[in-house]
Amino acid sequence: MTTPQASTTHTHSDHERLVAGTLALLPARREGLEHVRTRPAKRPVRNDCVPPADASTHRQLLIEIDDALEGALISAQSRADIMSCAQELGVRPFDASLMIALAQDRARRGESLEAIPTMLSAGTDTDSGTAPTLPWLAIWLAVAASGVLLAQLAAGWMMG
Repeated sequence: MTTPQASTTHTHSDHERLVAGTLALLPARREGLEHVRTRPAKRPVRNDCVPPADASTHRQLLIEIDDALEGALISAQSRADIMSCAQELGVRPFDASLMIALAQDRARRGESLEAIPTMLSAGTDTDSGTAPTLPWLAIWLAVAASGVLLAQLAAGWMMG
């Protein structure tokens, strides 16, 4: 029968060996990390960004996607063809992938693909590149008016 002290001593010596081995590896680890500290902090700015395409270009690509749909799926080869068509049309790869995903999801649910270009351009004016301010202004004014009305009702109720 072993005594509890013997197993504790064995565990203690294992712990000491582990700590000693880890401490021996630290200088090598620090030397290996020197190149990380000396690299530049910022990545260079890319100037080859593609601006968002307009709704008519999205509709052209949507026709290609609709033709490639097999039920609710698009084969890998068809997806590659759609992506190359998107590049020719000037549609960003992210937008093209998003359109494919939306088309597959809407086809699976039995919905029309007509709204996809509108979904992609929601909230942006593609002619000027700025977001329209009128809807947001109207929303904020409605919220402010509702707040004033509620405050007036609460004050009237409190006054009796």
